[in-house]
Amino acid sequence: MTPATCRSRVKFWFIKNYMSPQMRDFVPHMAARYDFDYEFVTYKWPSWLHKQVRRCVVSDHFMGSLCQAEQHGHMAP
Repeated sequence: MTPATCRSRVKFWFIKNYMSPQMRDFVPHMAARYDFDYEFVTYKWPSWLHKQVRRCVVSDHFMGSLCQAEQHGHMAP
C-alpha cells in the first residue's frame, strides 16, 4: 500500500541562472520520467551581499549520478 503522502505531486523550483544549459535541457526528461512538476525561476543577487564568483556543479553531478544509477537498474521506476 502506498502512503498518502506519496500521492501528492511534488514541484521543484530550479534557479535557472545557476544551471548549465545541459542541466536545463535535462530537467524536462527527469520530470517526465519521475512524474514531478518543475519551474525555472531567476534569482537576482542582493547588491549588499558579496557575489558568488563560481558556480556549483553539484546539481549536474547529482543528476548525472541519478541517470547512471537508473541505467544500471539501481532505481525503481
